[in-house]
Amino acid sequence: MRFMVISDIHSKMEMVERVMLETPGIDCILAAGDITNFGGYEDASRVMNPILASKIPVMAVAGNCDTDGVEEYLEDKKIHIGRQGLRLGEFVFIGVGGSLPCPKITPHECGDNVLETLLCKVFNQTRGIPTGEQASSLIVVSHQPAFDTQVDSVGGRNTGSAAIR
Repeated sequence: MRFMVISDIHSKMEMVERVMLETPGIDCILAAGDITNFGGYEDASRVMNPILASKIPVMAVAGNCDTDGVEEYLEDKKIHIGRQGLRLGEFVFIGVGGSLPCPKITPHECGDNVLETLLCKVFNQTRGIPTGEQASSLIVVSHQPAFDTQVDSVGGRNTGSAAIR
């Protein structure tokens, strides 16, 4: 199965156009947040509707620059994996949106303890997802990077989440 991971679109429609050019041969799109730039439901709709029109399955979480309206949109479209796990083939997807506190205040920030609680809650709910005959593989999608990984360094210091790690 081939996955495309997108993140930090920040309402830039030219980024959506670039994403759509890369979709041939993709089996699933994982949207890891910051779909909008402090936007709500309508902004998320404008960004995500062209992606959803591709009919490629999408699994998504909100980022720290997304408002509650973005999560509402993702839930309405049944692609939000920050509240429940979703299954596609042999994979079960869970996620957690938002981020640890940032230098500038953003709408979706919380402490590591909250990220851990949310992620554990969704993980525990996956026990009710039928796995079929094949053993399922778990894929975690988060906006906040995991601590001490190649993607969590900002200005030479680790900014990732120990809970997600």
